[in-house]
Amino acid sequence: MPPNKGNPKKTEAYDRLNEVMQENARLKKKMEFIERIVDEKCGYSFDLVWYARSSSNAPAVVAARKRVEDKYPKEVAEICDPDGDNWQHGFNSAVLGLSRLLTTVLKGDKFAKEVPKLAEEGRFPDEEDEDFEEDPFDVDKAFAEVVEQAMEEFPMLNS
Repeated sequence: MPPNKGNPKKTEAYDRLNEVMQENARLKKKMEFIERIVDEKCGYSFDLVWYARSSSNAPAVVAARKRVEDKYPKEVAEICDPDGDNWQHGFNSAVLGLSRLLTTVLKGDKFAKEVPKLAEEGRFPDEEDEDFEEDPFDVDKAFAEVVEQAMEEFPMLNS
């Protein structure tokens, strides 16, 4: 039962707060779902781009290539097709770049929320360092910087 049931303004505020909390819970579940999908696609694309670019005979590389071949036989066949046009590799590279950007943006907020903890642990540069941040507790600024760096590094296809 809402507090102050006899006070219509407080009851209205209580009801609105409940609505906002429920919407927040729904949005959180949606974000978790989106993060999971992006992570899956990033892993998929990374595996295939790495496979197309790898050529070492080192035992660890051979084993990793075998794992990708077993996991994605159709995709590997397209990559290895000597008559292929590399369209699939280009597509996988684009998906990898976008997946990495989205992963960074989606998880950037989580990193930004860690900023105060990292600052308290002394894991930020000191005042003499040229990278010193005047306010390492500014979570919004930290998030904006994470996103800005992701945009600068896009498409980031290193594998």
